Amino acid sequence: MRIRSLLLAAIVAAALLGTLAAGVVTTAASLENAAAETQSRAQNVSHEVTGLLTLTQEYARYMEPRAAEQWHLRQASIAKALQPGDEAQQGNGAVAGLRSLARDLPELFSRLEEIPKTNESFEMRRREALLDQLLTSTQAMSDYADQWFQDVAVARQRAQKRFQIVAFTTPMVMLLMFMLLTWVVRQRLLLPVQRLAEAAALVGEGHLGHRISSDAPDELGELARRFDAMTAAVSASRDQAAHAAKRLRAVTDNLPTMIAYVDRDERFRFANDQYRRLPGIDPASLIGKTVKEGLGDEAYAVVGPCLAATFAGERQQFERMSLVDGKPSWLRSEYLPDIDEHGQVLGLYAMTIDVTERREAGARLRDSETRLRAITDNIPAMIGHFDRDERCLFANTTVRKLTGLMDADLSRHTLRSGIGEEAYALHEPHVKAALRGEPRTFEWHVLRKGRDAYFMAHLVPDRGDDGAARGFYVMTFDVTDVRMAEISRARSEQRLRQITDNLPVLISYVDSQQRLAFANATFKSWLGVETEGMIGRPMCEVVGTQTFEARRDKMERALQGERVEFEGEITGQGVTRATQTAYIPDRDASGTVQGIYALTSDVSSLKRVEQQLKALARFDTLTGLPNRLHYNEKLPEALARSARTGNGVALMFLDIDHFKAINDSLGHATGDAVLKEFAKRLQKSVRATDTVARLAGDEFVAILEGLHDVVVVTLMADKIIAEMNMPFIVDEHILKVTTSVGISYHSAHAGEVSPDALLDRADKALYEAKSAGRNVHRMA
Repeated sequence: MRIRSLLLAAIVAAALLGTLAAGVVTTAASLENAAAETQSRAQNVSHEVTGLLTLTQEYARYMEPRAAEQWHLRQASIAKALQPGDEAQQGNGAVAGLRSLARDLPELFSRLEEIPKTNESFEMRRREALLDQLLTSTQAMSDYADQWFQDVAVARQRAQKRFQIVAFTTPMVMLLMFMLLTWVVRQRLLLPVQRLAEAAALVGEGHLGHRISSDAPDELGELARRFDAMTAAVSASRDQAAHAAKRLRAVTDNLPTMIAYVDRDERFRFANDQYRRLPGIDPASLIGKTVKEGLGDEAYAVVGPCLAATFAGERQQFERMSLVDGKPSWLRSEYLPDIDEHGQVLGLYAMTIDVTERREAGARLRDSETRLRAITDNIPAMIGHFDRDERCLFANTTVRKLTGLMDADLSRHTLRSGIGEEAYALHEPHVKAALRGEPRTFEWHVLRKGRDAYFMAHLVPDRGDDGAARGFYVMTFDVTDVRMAEISRARSEQRLRQITDNLPVLISYVDSQQRLAFANATFKSWLGVETEGMIGRPMCEVVGTQTFEARRDKMERALQGERVEFEGEITGQGVTRATQTAYIPDRDASGTVQGIYALTSDVSSLKRVEQQLKALARFDTLTGLPNRLHYNEKLPEALARSARTGNGVALMFLDIDHFKAINDSLGHATGDAVLKEFAKRLQKSVRATDTVARLAGDEFVAILEGLHDVVVVTLMADKIIAEMNMPFIVDEHILKVTTSVGISYHSAHAGEVSPDALLDRADKALYEAKSAGRNVHRMA
């Protein structure tokens, strides 16, 4: 709840409660007063009734008129006292009885008065009866009056008690209400105000991190939150200011410039760390000192007048000599007046930089310009500089000699007037491009003294600070000799191209970056590729990644200066060719390899002849079986496979029993036929994976691989012997031919064995078989 609403509600509540309390107390007092008044009336009535009773008795005894008169007066007083008006006693029975009797008694008394005052018995009895009735009613009236008095006394006691309770309770309630209001004011107003005052004191002392952190939904809570927000903003602003000052200090301390602020009294108020470079100066100690005290009399003699001029509102710039980092240096200072909004100079900003290198650079630049002039005047090129209107700003000696303007004022001449209309027409589009900011290079041709002359011109934009072209440079070379040499070389290359394109050899050139630079027309006839699309591309793209990786090492060796030759195959146009390639390094005059000549010849016919010769060298021409040379290749391979797979290998050594007798008796032709049939049957008796070879004469061997048990070998030997025992029909001769077999078996688990050792064991086993009568097999 808002504090204003809360206080207003509390005040209204207190006013209402006070009014209610006053009303209750007033009502209680009124009731107590009414009860007291009623009690007094009841007491008076009781006294009057007692007096009336006495007067009634007196009248009955004496019958005096005086007593009757007093009776009537007393009865009227009682009747008046019993008139209605006390609403609190309307329901009281005693009062009702009193009123009833008070109404009836006058009639009885009047009847009593009417009875004659005689001694007659009848009259006396009437008088006595009325008197008894009157006394009885009066006594009853007295009783009623006493009862009324007692009832009123009880009612007054109750009213007094209620008044006492109200009189005690009301101040207590008012006290509690006051205490509640006090607590509310303290909790909702005084304590928040106290916290605000304490927070303000802490913030005033610089503790900007202090926060009230109130969540009260009232005005002081809102004020506390605004105070916290304001404090946070001030803290953030102070942190930002400190951070900005720190950044400014860091920036100024790291700038290659001495920066200071000097007030109107010529006292330093700020100096960055660069002032440390001056001899004997600590930037921190400068603060508060005058310029003369800080920099010394000698420096002040130079800067003093500038200080005065700056304080007068003038910007000053000057140079002076001083020691910087222990070395004599030139310093350039600039003083800027600090002027407020009223135009008053508050102080000045001083910025000083070391311009020693700049002055030295200026001197070097002048020297460089002198050297550049000497260079441009002595190189075999025409060099000129022109503005946007094409007026000549500079021309080297070569230009001035050719144009005859050695001593003329070049600024009066333009590019058009210098080179003539014909040459200018060739330059004009390129000049326009250069003035648009586009560098241009072009070649132009003229006839000079009846001969062709070629020139190479380079136009470069001269850009201003804004990047726009403000003119252009022209450098023109006479390239006639070069162009004529190129023409001659092009003709020579054309002749060479015609020769290479008609040779049945792939001829190409690969540069040092392994890019294809030349390929003859044979590439198209052999491979069906267009050479124009290959030129300039990397070799990995030309021949494919796989082929390139296979030849990379050879190509790199050739680029190192080694002549490399190798064989291979290429397929194109549906034809596979066996090739022989030579990489020949291309060396320049210094011996550096510039690239590779690659020559690839088709050696397919030579390869076919070579393969035929190799076949003749490895196979027996009579039987078609592998010969000893092929056997010497196969057996080591079989032993190597046995070592890898763990399977056994066996070598059978066979010869034909009594073959010499067959040869001698039936002739060599029959002997050759027997050998061919024997070879055929032997090849048929072994597995396709086994190798059968003829060593010499009637000696044969069989290499058996992939064996798991030696029994397989003996079974195969029995099969061979049985096959040979079948009759041989040769040239109408029926021959019985037998064979003896020597076997050597080698298990992979038995260690290594040489081919010669295995053959020796088989030879010994064959000898044993022959000794056993032939037509049998033995195993070593």
